[in-house]
Amino acid sequence: LHPYTKALMDSAPSFSKDLPPKSQLPTLAGTIPTLQHLPIGCRLGPRCPRAQRACVNVPAVRKIHDHSYSCHFPLHREKV
Repeated sequence: LHPYTKALMDSAPSFSKDLPPKSQLPTLAGTIPTLQHLPIGCRLGPRCPRAQRACVNVPAVRKIHDHSYSCHFPLHREKV
């Protein structure tokens, strides 16, 4: 999984847990760039918790089974 995909999945409220009303959902730090000022390389780079120097280069698109991703440091899907 790309770190952005994981962040999106983590931000969805879980109805199986007791979530107090108006509680904060997990978010990525930083601000979303405008389309006129996108970062070079990986678009998530400045906000990515796994970002490293290599992220200033555009990552190649890779494919595992029927899933494609473009990340220098992808996350492995956690076992459920």
